[in-house]
Amino acid sequence: MNVVPLFTSAFYKRNFILDTPDISNTNIVYRGILETKKYGNIDIDFLFDDDFFINFPHALIGINSQNKFKPYHFPHLDDTYCLCYHDGSYVFNRYDSEAMVSFCIENVIKIINETIEDDMNEILKEFPSYWRSTCINFYSYLAPIDNIAYIKENKIVSPSNLSLINNEKLDETPIFKLHNTPSIANIEWPLENYASFKEWISKTAPETEHEIQKHINYMISIKFFKIMIILFLEDLDTYIGFTIEFKNASYNLKIKKKFHPEIVKIIFNGNHILHRFNITNYNAKKIINSNISIDFFTFVNMKILLIGAGTIGSNLSNILVKNGTSIGEDAKFSIVDNDKYEPYNYSRHYLGINYAGFNKANALKFDLEYAFPFAKINAIDDKIQNIDIGNYDIIIDTTGEEALTLWLSEKVHISNPNFVFISTWINGNGSSAECLIIPNNHNACHECFRHSKYYSSKNITELNLRDSCNSVFVPFPISASMYTALLVINVLNKWFSGKITETTFFKQNLSPISEVSEKIILKNKECPLCGIN
Repeated sequence: MNVVPLFTSAFYKRNFILDTPDISNTNIVYRGILETKKYGNIDIDFLFDDDFFINFPHALIGINSQNKFKPYHFPHLDDTYCLCYHDGSYVFNRYDSEAMVSFCIENVIKIINETIEDDMNEILKEFPSYWRSTCINFYSYLAPIDNIAYIKENKIVSPSNLSLINNEKLDETPIFKLHNTPSIANIEWPLENYASFKEWISKTAPETEHEIQKHINYMISIKFFKIMIILFLEDLDTYIGFTIEFKNASYNLKIKKKFHPEIVKIIFNGNHILHRFNITNYNAKKIINSNISIDFFTFVNMKILLIGAGTIGSNLSNILVKNGTSIGEDAKFSIVDNDKYEPYNYSRHYLGINYAGFNKANALKFDLEYAFPFAKINAIDDKIQNIDIGNYDIIIDTTGEEALTLWLSEKVHISNPNFVFISTWINGNGSSAECLIIPNNHNACHECFRHSKYYSSKNITELNLRDSCNSVFVPFPISASMYTALLVINVLNKWFSGKITETTFFKQNLSPISEVSEKIILKNKECPLCGIN
């Protein structure tokens, strides 16, 4: 549907006209004048990137009104005189031209009337965007206590996180700290030379500027002419930086001794290019919490034992790590499995076929730590019967081997009174995802669950065999494993929020997909473990 006539009509009613388009340009521009209380009449162009009208138009200050504004000093206005007038929370509706045009015009007028030039309260909210303009972006893994950083390609890391990058041929640079970000008022912005930078930083931290200049002079003296500077803005918890490149080809670089201070001074005050760069800083907790709602809990600082690295355990381990497992000073994450990864595991396993022949636990450790280097995983290539399970907060059994689950339930019940024990499995040929959570050893155990009406036994004789009498093959798709792993995560989240205090059985039918049902399991008098207590 061609909506250009509808928008042309809507803009025309507000005294905006369609600019005569260049036949080779698909941009659509509506030009007009807005009356503002603060600046009088302002020429405005509303520019749509194309004639599909998918997104809100850019609002550009017209050339005849640009002398009234200073880009960046006027918050929300960049050096192309493009004005940011909405936060992206409102959906552009190409079928409602009247409402969209009214929204654009009214918001632009509001921003122009209410914005205060050099208002640092507004500027600091998005200071990195004021700093970077069109500069390069680095990704960093730094902590406030760091005073130096190591750089390789587009990554910057602290001395404590060198494992995040290949530590060969690293560049080292100091980090200079500012307690308060200086105002940009009366400063040429964005910064294009060291003189402007000095004027800006000296507003709040002249001592820091002196240290930076001292560092630059030292680097020049040992014949470095492209020098990197990193700044940590403590009030914003933000890192920014720049490189300063000096152009002095006439000096003899073959001389081994340092430059004389007078030569350094001449170079420092000579021609140079200042390139600003932005730094997006991350740490493990920030990454984990970046996409999680306030009502969802993470597993930071938890001690978790995952038993089984098969189809459920491998997919669950990935979700656990992405939710903070193994992160934190008190954290512990162990994966136990003494089985090898085989090519036929591929279709419903988290790991790729390139891990064929490797121990599953070790392969998961390698793969997960490679993808998320902050993770520290303990892989155990052994039987669970040989492992001390006493020092964990949460124990998760994903083996699907009920005899082992019974033994584990008893073992945990006796050895760890403050445990949370979860057993999970896929019923039948992928008909349902099921999970039993025992929040502590005062509640019903797995054998009590076996005596309940919610328990359904597996008929092994109905299952397929794979090549031998001891190799049972249960045909179900990876989606069943994923649903089961997600069920465990949701059960854990309910437990974290205090909604589970008794042994509870959870079940979700997978064909067709149903709501998750939950049933409380009570102690059974016939249970040899709980009935005598």
